[in-house]
Amino acid sequence: MKEKVWIVILAVLLFVFVSWPCVAEEEKREGKPAPAKPAPQPEKQQPQMRQPEERPNAPQQKQGVQPGRPGQAGPTARPGAPVTVHQPGKTHPVDRAELSRKLKAPVTREAQQKAVAHYRAERVRFTRHSPPMRLVPEHRVILKRMRIIPGTYYYRRGVFYDAYGYLPPPYIYTMYPRYGLWDAVFLGFMLERAAEQEYALMYYNHRDEAEMMQWRQDMDRMAMDNADLRARLAAMDQQVAQLQGTPVDSAYVPQDAQDVALSPDVIDQLTAAK
Repeated sequence: MKEKVWIVILAVLLFVFVSWPCVAEEEKREGKPAPAKPAPQPEKQQPQMRQPEERPNAPQQKQGVQPGRPGQAGPTARPGAPVTVHQPGKTHPVDRAELSRKLKAPVTREAQQKAVAHYRAERVRFTRHSPPMRLVPEHRVILKRMRIIPGTYYYRRGVFYDAYGYLPPPYIYTMYPRYGLWDAVFLGFMLERAAEQEYALMYYNHRDEAEMMQWRQDMDRMAMDNADLRARLAAMDQQVAQLQGTPVDSAYVPQDAQDVALSPDVIDQLTAAK
């Protein structure tokens, strides 16, 4: 009896063991959900670095440009930007016909008086003083051939230099106001225009006069410490050297200058004589 019972129990266990995979497969085909897998845990995010905020009005500096002082050449200059350099031989062009018309135009007394006042203010700037002007017979050679109009001299003097855009350099006022008959400002103008033959001729024809020789000595002395002045004198000498052999005319004055070349002291003497 006991043996039968154990046989039955073993048969039931064997049946269950054999039939279990078939039951699981049947449940899968019928759509029963499989046991859920554990959900993955979310990864911890790393904190992001905060970007600096852009300032809308902050000035942006161009690459390759360094800050500098106004007017300073070098890295702050724009490529190709013009640089003003004072070069000997480069002068302001002038319309000679228009200048002649202005020099011959009528002048009011008020305009002449203003021009006289302007010259007196300029004369004060000279640090050296010439001795009183004395006309001598040798001066007649020049004065006889020159077109002299004392009544409008000061006005025309201003018109002449304005037309050429000439401003006397500062060293002019460390010289005598005149050298013989010649105005020191005009002699400085002669030096600046020496690339033009008529102004090279002015120096060529009068270079042996005692007063012109004194002017050149004063210029050479100042040129020792002034490279630009040395270059200008050398350029004038080069132009004058090309005139060697030209007959000397002791009464020569450039046609457009005439009595403007004379010192105001000379004009005042001529006016007083009349």
